[in-house]
Amino acid sequence: MLLAPVVVSCPECGNSSIVFDPRVHGWDGQIGESASAIGDDDPSPCFSTGGLIQVDVSYQGEESYSNLAADGVQNLEDYFDTISISIRPDGSDEWQEVVSYECA
Repeated sequence: MLLAPVVVSCPECGNSSIVFDPRVHGWDGQIGESASAIGDDDPSPCFSTGGLIQVDVSYQGEESYSNLAADGVQNLEDYFDTISISIRPDGSDEWQEVVSYECA
């Protein structure tokens, strides 16, 4: 497993984007209380030939989201409780989980 932040980069143009950083994403990141482990170094590639990425998030405690909505929070989808990120490099039939975090 890797440590966040998770960054994806296009092998053709080199553009990159953060997929997940527990300091700003998920329930704890949204409220500014992230206690998740993060890496100290610059992100390094898992694979460089291209491929697919799958992001799964879960939400728990419906009453908490009702309270947020009642308080006027507009981005409820950003308050996820868990996240896992898997990759499937081009030419492979197997998915590999690279990150799994509890964010609440």
